[in-house]
Amino acid sequence: MGWVRSKPVYAPLAPVAGAERHVLVSWGESGARAVGRALPLSGEWVCLHGGGETPLEAVAMADQAGLLLRLGEELRVSPASTVLAVAGPEQFVWECCRVGRGCGMSREQMLAELAGSAARSVYCVHCKAITPGVTTNPVRCASCGQALLVRDHFSRLMVAFAGVRIDAETPGDVPETEELFA
Repeated sequence: MGWVRSKPVYAPLAPVAGAERHVLVSWGESGARAVGRALPLSGEWVCLHGGGETPLEAVAMADQAGLLLRLGEELRVSPASTVLAVAGPEQFVWECCRVGRGCGMSREQMLAELAGSAARSVYCVHCKAITPGVTTNPVRCASCGQALLVRDHFSRLMVAFAGVRIDAETPGDVPETEELFA
């Protein structure tokens, strides 16, 4: 009963046999290492990287917004059998997957490896605001200030985990904050 169907499951990146092209995207040092392990030995591939130095032969981008724009450009000119492989912090991974979906990619064509921070973005179901970079549970909503229980329910559309008021039944009864997603 502890299994949550919407919670993302990550696996180490690996080349996909039969893919005409691999688009590999990483953020940060740990993301670059993960992508480096997954570089295909043959076939066409392009690597985009941001968030620091990388030993990879990659198109380096200074910021995530620029990297996401470049990713969209690469995917729009890629053949239908292209695989998108992303490694980095969770929020970055899902922003890249959102770009992939926008370019018509299926879930099966997108691979993800969590590398770096496990900080979550939390969607407040009460005021509909998103609080980024959450590492604790509970957390205060950045918009309405409610103490939120960070659920394992993940929305790929919102690119965030659900946050619900933790003291709804007993106002003011908020448990001690724990660091869980560092």
